[in-house]
Amino acid sequence: MKKLEETRMDNNMVERPSLYDTLLKKEWSYYTGAVVIAALALALNAFSGIWGVSGPLSIWGGKVLTFFGVNADAWRGYNGSLAKYSFWGNKPSITDMGLLLGAAISTLLAAEWKIRKLKHWKQALSAVIGGLLIGFGAAIAGGCNIGGLFSQLPQFSIAGWLFLLMCFLGAWVGGKLLRFFMPPVSNKRPNRKRLTPEQRKKNKMIQIAVGAAILIIALAAGFIVSPKYPSAPAFVVIGLGLGYALQRSRFCFTAAYRDPT
Repeated sequence: MKKLEETRMDNNMVERPSLYDTLLKKEWSYYTGAVVIAALALALNAFSGIWGVSGPLSIWGGKVLTFFGVNADAWRGYNGSLAKYSFWGNKPSITDMGLLLGAAISTLLAAEWKIRKLKHWKQALSAVIGGLLIGFGAAIAGGCNIGGLFSQLPQFSIAGWLFLLMCFLGAWVGGKLLRFFMPPVSNKRPNRKRLTPEQRKKNKMIQIAVGAAILIIALAAGFIVSPKYPSAPAFVVIGLGLGYALQRSRFCFTAAYRDPT
């Protein structure tokens, strides 16, 4: 009986997670992330149709080329669309930017923002090659693994099922090639400067403040342009929610078909 009482006292003395840790810092389960992302994707479909990501990235790339003097608008792929492009008038652009900002907000509110150095040059090489292949593939396929796959499967699109089959094949080949890009294992620990408790607390408060500021600015921007673009606030909220949920749950659409291989 005495041991039971001592055990209860020890359990009561265990520090319980704070409300901040529970709401903003604790990672979500894959199930929670999947449910939230699915709900937001359904809301997005109700407003604009299929959820897509790669389209605005192509436009932004064309805008960057135009800024540096390249007449990308004359290319067949753009065909004058860059001159007509309006960020707030392009719903996928709003959700894409919201997704990026939502992920950043999630990281900042959890005080997890860090600049990590590359461990090996192979990481940079794999990122460059992988990014080029993803961009090229999304362009010629008419969509990425979201718009061309996960948004197509519920509609029983044959293109979506073919996309899925080829993704498994590509993931298998990529898994074999991954060994080349894996950096050598090192037992040396990085020489990091340890922060004092006061410095950690200050860093945490700064990150939370920056995250809250980005959230307020993003929401305010959506409502400011709402007289001209009435649906903008909704797409800002959905985009922020998608980015936040993806970062909190570490949910990855690529791993969904890469890991089983």
